[in-house]
Amino acid sequence: DIYTINGVYLESRKRREHLTDEDLHKNKALLEGITRSGNINLDNAEIQRRKSLPPPIVPPIAWEEYINCNDKYVHI
Repeated sequence: DIYTINGVYLESRKRREHLTDEDLHKNKALLEGITRSGNINLDNAEIQRRKSLPPPIVPPIAWEEYINCNDKYVHI
């Protein structure tokens, strides 16, 4: 999806790095099936639940300290 906000073009992408190759193939096949027929039968589909990803690490400094650091830390 591409959006324009005040003259700035933004592209929205879904994160896929957590998906396996098998997941990507299943998703592609599912999308192709829906595109071709307009519907898809999921009655026999097996839904697999995965463990959640671990939470991100706690940053070594607070946000206020970071933004007021006078270039001590790299700004991204």
